[in-house]
Amino acid sequence: MAASYAPELNLRGVIASAPASDLVNLFKTKTEAANAVGNVLISMALVSWAEIYGIRIDDVIYPAALPLATSIAANCIQNTDQIQASIPAATLLNMIFLRNPPWELAPWDQLLAENTPGASVTGAPILIAQGDSDQVIAPAVQAQFAARLCAVGNAVEYRIYPGIGHLTIAHDTEAEMVDWIGERFAGAAVQSTCA
Repeated sequence: MAASYAPELNLRGVIASAPASDLVNLFKTKTEAANAVGNVLISMALVSWAEIYGIRIDDVIYPAALPLATSIAANCIQNTDQIQASIPAATLLNMIFLRNPPWELAPWDQLLAENTPGASVTGAPILIAQGDSDQVIAPAVQAQFAARLCAVGNAVEYRIYPGIGHLTIAHDTEAEMVDWIGERFAGAAVQSTCA
């Protein structure tokens, strides 16, 4: 999609640190049991999709839960303080949240499919950084995502980092990510892990 909104730029590479790569799986696992982090991620997705696609959010979120989900979606999650600001509202959502599973209700089910990455070729190499201690995005799910990207023809490097969790992966690997970006601009060959 980059060429459609920035045709003057040449996309050299993509780094994804513990990306939400299987949205249906993520939504299901994070709603099977009380999960504040899952409530944050799901709130952000559903509220933004309702706004962007102009669909009724109260089909999937109880009206009583909508103010909490909307307040969460207005927050950033780039650092610990920002994440913690959403936790009280996300915890309250454990009592009442999803009215209908979005993966079972049109048009939400289609939006989940359309917003799940990995179905097309990016035209640029991809680096996926994943911590093996991630409790939000399971490493096994990420490995399947990397394989899916490879299968459609992407050049993928999949790196697993021991002892690193979801919230710190981007910060804990920043030096390596900067090096990888430098290699893309220098024209270095990509170390693909695709079979």
